[in-house]
Amino acid sequence: MMLLPPISCNCNINLKKEITKFYSSTIELAVDSLFRYSYNYPDSLLFDDNYKTLVVYHDSMTCGVCESRKLHSWQTLLSSIDSLNNYYPFNVIFIFTPQKNQTTSLKVMLKNVEIDYPIIVDEKHFFSSQNKHIPQNPLLHTFLLNEDKKVILVGDILYNTNVRNLFLDQIRKTE
Repeated sequence: MMLLPPISCNCNINLKKEITKFYSSTIELAVDSLFRYSYNYPDSLLFDDNYKTLVVYHDSMTCGVCESRKLHSWQTLLSSIDSLNNYYPFNVIFIFTPQKNQTTSLKVMLKNVEIDYPIIVDEKHFFSSQNKHIPQNPLLHTFLLNEDKKVILVGDILYNTNVRNLFLDQIRKTE
C-alpha cells in the first residue's frame, strides 16, 4: 500500500517513482553496534524480529536537533496506540544520522527527552551506508517494515491521519 501526499503534478510523479522503487525493498537494521539512547527502553533488546517495525529516520540532511524536539509528540501518539499494541504488537525505532557538528548537541538534547522507544544515533552513517536505496526525500523517511524487513507503508503517521489509519490497518494484518 502506498500513499502520496497532495503536491504539484511534476513533484507527484517523481514522488510516485521514488515510492514505487522504495516499496518492498529490504531495510537492513543491523544497528546493535550503534550508539543507543534509551530512557525507558531495555537496552538489551532493540526490536523483536517477529513484529512489524516502524522506522522514523532522520538523515544528515535534516536537523537532528530540530527533529528531536518532535519526540514528545511521537511519544504522545505512540502512547495513544499502546492499547492496540497489546493486541497487535509492533516495533518502533528512531534513527538519527547527524552531521558531525550536530552529534554532541543531539546527544545532549536526547538526554532531556523522555520516550519509551529506542533511539539510534548513527554517527558513522552506518545505517545509511547499509541502506543506500532509501530515497533522499524526507517525506519518505518514515516507513513501516513487515517481519521480513520489507517496506510495506511509507508516510508520516505523526501528522497525517490518513497514513496513521493505513498504519493501523497494516499492523492489524497478519502475513
